Parts: sequence; C-alpha cells; structure tokens
Amino acid sequence: MNQLVDKIGRSVPLGRELGRGGEGAVYEVVGQPDLVAKLYHDVPDARKQDKLIRMAAGLDDRLHQYAAWPEETLHQPSDSAVVGFTMQRIKARKPVHMLYSPGQRRSAFPNTDFGFLVYVARNIAAAFDTVHDHGHVLGDVNQGNVLVGADSQVILIDCDSFQVRFGGIVHRCEVGVAHFTPPELQHSGGFEQVLRTSNHDCFGLALLIFHLLMGGRHPFSGVPQSEHVGETLESNIREFRYAYARDANLRLLLPPPRSVPINVLPLSIQDLFEQAFLEPSVTARPTAAAWVAALDRLRAGLKTCSQRALHRYPGQLESCCWCALNSQRIVLFGNQTIPKTAPAPRVTLWSEQQIRALRAEVLRIQFPDPISVVLPRLPCVSEIGSNHSTVTAVSVCAALVLAALLIVLVDWPADRESRELLILMTIGGSTILGVLGASVAIIITERRRKQIVQALEFDYFEVEAKLEVALKRMNLELGVHTLRIRTDQLMALIDEYELLRRDGLEAFRSEAQAAIHQAQSLYLQKTSLNQCQDPRVQARHKLVLREAQIDNADQLSPARLQSLDELEAAVVDALLAWKGGMIVAFHQTIPNRSDRETAFRARHEQSLLRLQAQIESAHADVNHLHSNLRPISNAQRQQLELLLAKGGEIHRLYSLQASSGRR
Repeated sequence: MNQLVDKIGRSVPLGRELGRGGEGAVYEVVGQPDLVAKLYHDVPDARKQDKLIRMAAGLDDRLHQYAAWPEETLHQPSDSAVVGFTMQRIKARKPVHMLYSPGQRRSAFPNTDFGFLVYVARNIAAAFDTVHDHGHVLGDVNQGNVLVGADSQVILIDCDSFQVRFGGIVHRCEVGVAHFTPPELQHSGGFEQVLRTSNHDCFGLALLIFHLLMGGRHPFSGVPQSEHVGETLESNIREFRYAYARDANLRLLLPPPRSVPINVLPLSIQDLFEQAFLEPSVTARPTAAAWVAALDRLRAGLKTCSQRALHRYPGQLESCCWCALNSQRIVLFGNQTIPKTAPAPRVTLWSEQQIRALRAEVLRIQFPDPISVVLPRLPCVSEIGSNHSTVTAVSVCAALVLAALLIVLVDWPADRESRELLILMTIGGSTILGVLGASVAIIITERRRKQIVQALEFDYFEVEAKLEVALKRMNLELGVHTLRIRTDQLMALIDEYELLRRDGLEAFRSEAQAAIHQAQSLYLQKTSLNQCQDPRVQARHKLVLREAQIDNADQLSPARLQSLDELEAAVVDALLAWKGGMIVAFHQTIPNRSDRETAFRARHEQSLLRLQAQIESAHADVNHLHSNLRPISNAQRQQLELLLAKGGEIHRLYSLQASSGRR
C-alpha cells in the first residue's frame, strides 16, 4: 500500500487509515496535512482509470472551492495502473441532513437560525452551478454527498461517481438514490446506460433546498386522500404528487400535520418549487444559478423577530412565523436549554457616537469593480450591395447591346466590306460577352460575400450573448452585487435608526395626541344633546339646534352657536360649558399625561431596539459577504479569453469583408 506513486513517478507515502467504505478506504498523506488519499479495494477498470485521470487534469480553483475533486491520480509502480487519487482533506464538516433535520440540528448546529439555512441552501446551489458550468453532472444527488460547516460553506463529496464530460467523452454516473431521483428516471431500472443532465440534478437540488427551508420534510411525503396513493415516495415522485402544490388536493396528497406551511415562503420561492416538482419540470427545472439568485434575494429580505433573536423569518410576512409555530409546539429554532423563566439580558440603546462609528465603517467598505469586457464593434459594411447594383446595371446594358447586335447580324449582307464590318462587330460582341461574364462573376462573388458577412454577424452576436451571460454569472458568483444590495439595506436601516432616535419620541407623542383627539371626537359624537340637563337649555333651544343639524356635543362650537339668533348668550355659554364637562369626563377614562409619556418612551425604546437587532443582523451579513468575496478564477479568466479571442477573430474576418467591399 505504501509503494504508490503519482502520475510522474514520485512516491506518495500514506499514513493511517481514516475511514473505509464499500468501494475503498481513505488514508492520510504523510507530510501533506491538507490532503487525503482514496484507494480502491480493487483496481478500477480501464474506463474508470481514464475518468480519474481526466478529472484530475480538469481540476481548477472553482471546483476546488466546492468539491473534494480528484487532484492527483495514484498508481502502482509496477504497471502504472490507477488505484486511487488524492483530494483535499475536509475538516469540520457534517452531512447536510444533520442541519436540515430539526432534531439533529439542535446538537450538531446549535444556535443556527433560518438565515443560516437559507445561506447554506444558496451555497449548495452555487456548488451545483459550478459543477454544471464545467459540463459535468452530479448524477447521484443525495443527502450524504453534501457536507456543510458552521461557516455555512459546503463541499460536495464522492466526486469520482459524478458524470463527467471532457469533449466528446462522457463517463456516466452509474448509481442513484430513489427518493432523490426525478420522475422521468424513476422507471429507468438502473443508471449504467442513462445519460444524466443538469436538469436531472436540479430535481435533487430543489429537494435539498426544500429540506432546508421546510423543516426537513420531503416534498413528496404527505397525507394520502385516496386509496393506493402515497404508498411509497418513489410512486409519489413518479406521479408528480407534490404535497405542497397549489393544486395538491387534485394530486390526492396533502402536507403532513405539524409541518411548515409553504406560504411562509415568498411566492417567488414557491413558484420555483412548483417548477422543479410538477410535470413541466421534466424539460426545464430552475437552474442552480436561478436558485442562487432567488435565495440571495430571500436572505437579503429576512426580518428578525422582536421576541427571539434566533427567529429570522421571510420579509413578506407581517409577524414571526416561527413564534406562531412555537405556539403549536412545533419548535424549529431557538436554544431550548435556556429556561423560559430566565430573564432576558438587558440590551442598551446605542449612543450617537456608536451609530456614527457604524456608519463610517460601512462607508469604508470597498466594492471591487464588476468584471467588464466588451468586444470591438463591427465596422460599418453598408457599402455591400453598392458594387452589386452598379455591376448589375452594366450587365443589363451589355446584354441589351449584345441582343441588338445579334438581331442586326441575322439580316447582314455578304459583300467584302460588309464582312470586314462584321468582323469588327464580332470582336465588339466578344468584348461585350466578356463584360457580361465578368459582371455575372462579380455578382456571384458579391452575393457570396454578403452571405459570409451575414454568417459572421450571426457568429459575432452569438459570442456577444455568451459573453454577456458569462459576465452576469461571474459577477453573481463574485458576490459583489449581493454585497451592494445588503449594504444598501444596512445603510437604509441606519438612516431609519437615526431618524427614529432624533424625531421618534415626538412622532409618538403627535401620533398619540391625534389618536386622543380622534377618540375624544367619537366620544362627543355619541353624547346626544338630550343628555344636557342644564336648566338654561330648554326644549325649544334643543329644537332650534336640531333644525340647524346639531345633534351631539361634538358639533357644538362658539362660532356655530353664535350664528343662531334664536339662542341667547346664556344658552350658548351653558351648551359650551356642558361640552367642556363632557371633555373632562372623557379624559378621566384615559391614562394621565405622565403615564402616557412613560408609554411613549417605552414604545420608542422598543422600536429602537428592534431596529438595532435588524442592523446587527444586516451588519453581520455584510461582513460575511465581504469576507467571502472571491477573485476571478483561472477557469473564468480562460473562458473570457476564449470568448474575446473568438470575437476578435470574427471582427478581423468581418473587417476584411468590409474593406473588400469598398475596393
């Protein structure tokens, strides 16, 4: 075992065994703590050896970030047969099912919130997108080949089983897990002859994301609404019985009890799940890149619960969905080891200096410029066709002259002088024929040139479109766009905090005063004039008031009463005094000014604390996104160089055609 060499014959000494499976065992590599070696129990066949050699040669920085990809093949010194390979050593990572299962999460990933799950889902999608972007397919998607760490970063394992493509050579993935297999492959019976696609992978990707966002539930597991429905997960998948679909009742399978309602998620995420799990998905499921963008938007809009710090919930909801589920004894988040009677730690409001320092820190964030390259513009070739028109006109004239000459020759006399003239005319005719032939040749050449130019234009615009897609994908992967969005949201929260800190208390007072005034008005409207018992206000006075459409205390005002000539001054004074007494009675029903001020300050402080929690969450997101910005990889740079080189060659050929048209 210790007598192994790499592809160029260097010795690769192995240390202790770290793990063993049905296919092989994993060992330390002596002197290289960041590497491990996988050795197969049996020497792989020639096709598997070729696959490993090609995979190792195709490794780049992007694959290395997301996958435990073969780095160097290991060989027997005797016959150079490939018996294994080295790969990066994975540390502090656990299978993703230990995160999405609520029971396992409490011990394996304590104190994680929904935002963490969303970010892990996003990183899984980014890993799939990277593999697909290289032309490969995972094939055997399942909960065991995705590992995740406390930093939310993911690593794909068992990469030697992936379906890989190198040019026209495809090495298939020959295994699969039934409850991660898409409907169209449920009848395959085996995978040895199945050519997997990224669309097949995207079924398993959507399923992993569903597990993470929906409390570990399987989207095709539920409560059957008819006999012979829901007998197995495989049959439910095969029959598109997505239990959380909008038409789930027609599919005869409903969500299980005590599950997370699908409507806690934004409609955009619900739509992606339906596109991944229902009938049209067979031809077009949401891509991994589409999931990355959607999950970034979901995470950027999360809110933090005012009651529980670990409750972060989708931003379109009015209140915390996890608290609502807690009330049903469905506990998904929160450190349950803290007694409910334990007093919450006192959170102090930030000082003006603290908020200014935070704003300054955010303003110092450096945003790398997005990757931007452009193809050279194609030159103007409007001259194409101008020569064609000129030559066509010459050709028509020459043809007309030749036709006239032939008509004359039919009746030409046969004497000597006539013969000499005939010779001259024949020479002229030949010249005209030559011109006509040359004209036809030029027309054919021009038409051919126009076809070439049109083909070059098509190729140019195709390269331009590919370049645009590549740049969009690369800038998304670099993380700058998402960082800008979250930083803008953080700055908006800081602005809101400063405004609330400065003007919020007075705003609460004004709001409360307006509410009191409205309540007082309603109270007076309900106080009929019949309740006025002042002897100065007699029945005839009340009749005058009713005729003036004054029926309650709220309608009494000095100006309005003094406009009524039938009312003496003493009656007006009596009515206004009675209204004043009603106002005093109303104010006795509400808290006094001191109590109201205390309530204003408490509301103001709670609002500031709620904003502080949102700012802290957004600040942590910004720091995480900034620390995870990635430079352009060698593979990305090579892709851009290839597209630019192809575009440049098209531009050169196009310019030659344009210049030939002007000669």
